[in-house]
Amino acid sequence: MWAAADQGDVAALTRLLGVDAGGEGQPRGKSAASDLASMRHRAMLLAVDGGGKTVLMHAASKGYVDVMPTLLDHPSADLAAMLVAADWQTNTMLMHATQHGHAEAMRVLLDHPSADAAAMLEYSSVSTALMRSAAQNGHVGAMRLLLDHPSADAAALLKDRGGDALMEAAN
Repeated sequence: MWAAADQGDVAALTRLLGVDAGGEGQPRGKSAASDLASMRHRAMLLAVDGGGKTVLMHAASKGYVDVMPTLLDHPSADLAAMLVAADWQTNTMLMHATQHGHAEAMRVLLDHPSADAAAMLEYSSVSTALMRSAAQNGHVGAMRLLLDHPSADAAALLKDRGGDALMEAAN
């Protein structure tokens, strides 16, 4: 599943997650078999690889915005758990997208209708320093998105453990 996400293979992900061509997943609650399939799909979406990365983290780090809705919108997805999941280095999927400068992937995550963007920004910013990563890696589009997003607290994003992320990146 991680390989499909790493390669941006939507078709493989939809087969693995039991999503039909119209984007509908397995029906919930119709039988014990469909309940079991739903639990299996939820586990697959939250499973981690050897580095602690979920499938969605792989897709976000590669900027595969066409893959991300397949994962985020799956009927078995536990969106709250997926959005704050962190790998072994405490990087969330938002941080993975930010580190690699994938502003459009960041936008998909922050603007998802069921996501709490403010909570996601606060959680990621506190634990992994979003703005510092974007600034140090020269990802101007990611920095602009972070500063301009309606749910963002620009002052909080610019401060990280007492240092100004932009000043540090300039040095």
